[in-house]
Amino acid sequence: MKKADELDRCIEGLRNSMPGVDWSAKVKLDIKRIVASQDTRAILLAAPLEDEMELFERFVRDILVKCGINTIVLGVGYGFEFRCHPEVVEQPALSHENARRIASVCRHHGIRLVPQMNLFGHQSFGRDKRPIGIIRAYPDMEEVGADEVTYQRCLCLTHPRLKALVCSLMDEMIDVFGTVDFHIGQDEAFEIGKCDRCKGLPVEVIYADWLNALHGHLSARGVTTWMWGDRLLNGHIIPERGAGYETSLCGTWKAIDMVPRDIMICDWHYRVLPYGHHSPSYWARHGFAFVVCPYNNTFAADQLIVAAVAADTPLFKGVFHTTWTRFAAFAEACFDLYPRYLSTHELDDYDVVGKEAPRGYKDACTFMHLFAL
Repeated sequence: MKKADELDRCIEGLRNSMPGVDWSAKVKLDIKRIVASQDTRAILLAAPLEDEMELFERFVRDILVKCGINTIVLGVGYGFEFRCHPEVVEQPALSHENARRIASVCRHHGIRLVPQMNLFGHQSFGRDKRPIGIIRAYPDMEEVGADEVTYQRCLCLTHPRLKALVCSLMDEMIDVFGTVDFHIGQDEAFEIGKCDRCKGLPVEVIYADWLNALHGHLSARGVTTWMWGDRLLNGHIIPERGAGYETSLCGTWKAIDMVPRDIMICDWHYRVLPYGHHSPSYWARHGFAFVVCPYNNTFAADQLIVAAVAADTPLFKGVFHTTWTRFAAFAEACFDLYPRYLSTHELDDYDVVGKEAPRGYKDACTFMHLFAL
């Protein structure tokens, strides 16, 4: 199916699901123009390894700046040489020296830097759910054991020592990077309200208290909180093919009216939907600023951006492209594809590279489609 035909099908799905919307008046389907006009033009990158620092500097200068990127969300997590709690460090770990070097590169190019750390779910790795970070060092801070986990392990949000530990980690990272924004993760977490400590407590209260604690600590430091939005999306009314993952079916969504409105919501959706995306309008109704977050499917990216524009709200703040591969693989794919894209403007994950392409290439194709000028 041609790209234009596929996008037409997406738009028809949106029209059918939202009768009465004047699409011709609201949306001009020039996706690149829409992206370029946004306040936030962001990308998620894995933290570079020690021997990738020069590649990082060159990538920022020769690719990201030329593509108009003004925000880097850096996936750091436990891969940071924490001095306050070295027991939670996972290798390879970013040194303080290289963290400052990354921050300096970003400042030089006028790029906002947002360190990211998973502070609810994703506390394990791989199919065997190997514990990492906090729950590796402190098993009593885990919600439930591996045998009871739906997806990946989670922190127990009511553990009496957890907040102080997490705030120390955030503080050290903020101080070293010198940042005024911090991404607290929160995606794809299923285990809440299940341990002996949490049983009987309303899930939405547990979750709201946790978000308010993190937000309150960051706000007191003048730092803006960013988070993935899926745990606040009501999966019973927001249809998604990734229900339970892209939206919440475990009750955390009820916390949406119990948390501050100055959190930046990162609204990630990775699939084409025949009935369109309703989450942008949902965030607008609840008063949250949000960025939409596509991945490695250009058709799905177009559909999500169109839905955000159609929501017709000043709370739509931009486009945040996610990449889920190691930094070097993505950067090298971009260096390979960028010159070809400038000459053809036809690269995308279906038309040129194909579904069997290395993961970094699929990410890079969608990135070029959205941002390459």
